[in-house]
Amino acid sequence: MPEQATLTIHDVGSQIRATCLVGPPDEDPDEYVAVLTRDRASLATLIGSIKKAIPGETTSIWAGLKDPLAAPAAGLVTQRFKECMELTIEEGSKLYAELSDHGLGDILRRLDQMPDGSRLRVSTDCAFLPWEILYPEPFSSGTPERFRPAPAEPRKLWGYRFVTSYNLLETGQTNVKWGELRAAHRSGPPYVSVNLNTTIEDSFTNRPFHPIKHHLDFFTSRLGGAQSGEVNDSPDEIYEQLYAPEQQPTLLYLYCHGTNTNPYAPGNEELLEIDADVRIKPVNLSSSKGEYARAPVIFLNSCTSGQPSPLSFSSFHSAFRGKKAIGLIGTAIEMPATFGAAFGCELINRYLAGQQLGVAIYALRRELVERGIPLALFYSLQCPAELSAPAAAQPQAATPTQEATP
Repeated sequence: MPEQATLTIHDVGSQIRATCLVGPPDEDPDEYVAVLTRDRASLATLIGSIKKAIPGETTSIWAGLKDPLAAPAAGLVTQRFKECMELTIEEGSKLYAELSDHGLGDILRRLDQMPDGSRLRVSTDCAFLPWEILYPEPFSSGTPERFRPAPAEPRKLWGYRFVTSYNLLETGQTNVKWGELRAAHRSGPPYVSVNLNTTIEDSFTNRPFHPIKHHLDFFTSRLGGAQSGEVNDSPDEIYEQLYAPEQQPTLLYLYCHGTNTNPYAPGNEELLEIDADVRIKPVNLSSSKGEYARAPVIFLNSCTSGQPSPLSFSSFHSAFRGKKAIGLIGTAIEMPATFGAAFGCELINRYLAGQQLGVAIYALRRELVERGIPLALFYSLQCPAELSAPAAAQPQAATPTQEATP
């Protein structure tokens, strides 16, 4: 039977403390308590090393594929897929070992014992790491296969095994009323606002997959007109979606360029580029008037924006939460534009079909890992995993789960 776990990692003065509650849903949970021997600055080196190890050139193979979500054909593409997967496993193995050695060993070992399909909620103000890539065994992609103590086993990656979500802990600056947000989200039919930086298409003129065209084709075939959603492809239209409180989307999707310098540094700077040289900062949103009417999920399908900044409340997560968004989906590494477009449209499709967001991302990760693709592991769900569209756009059974406060 799947279990559920809540891992809370909180910076308290000079200590980072962790508490984990884990067990079957209908039983009293086991409780584990730990103190990390790392501080925020040293945690920053962990996410920094992962971004450095998996840069854009590592994932660039997806830019030339006709179907970015498909399994590789043969030859060079197959080898590049394998290299990317093994590099992801290596980074996940290093991260698991680092966290184990610095105080979380007992907690991680207990969580790793959870059956597949279990739910892991990470509530934190300081440990925004890609928990989905955690891998519980030593692994080095640089070791020749015949000398490895064990082969790479992608099915042991936590993102393949667990439904994972994140909650940003804030120090009283934002009093989140989850019941009100859920009620607002469900107060009408689902509505998806698709906002596109069309200049991204310029880099794919001679490629087999065109990301902007893919979005437009998806909108025409799946959303079926203005009743279910809309497409915005100019800065002025996108500004209206981001700033105007009377807008009614339940999912506000931005496909754009983005940067995040260092989510653990006081000077962290997140930017979204919605058109050529047109950029938005979190402060632009947090200083604007009004709140969103339908408590939308914000999907920042950009390069590396959307990762909370625990040393300040100036991240996009905090800015959108202040405008009464129910949560955010963001990326942790530089994501190929083609894969991002295909993944984003497929996730929207499953949201509209009535699937819980946690279940939809979990299923997509498993499907893609089975095809040798690790990239979906680097999308983080920073909202309640149990959240689903207020009404299915077409009949489809969603996994029944009682909602819980993140």
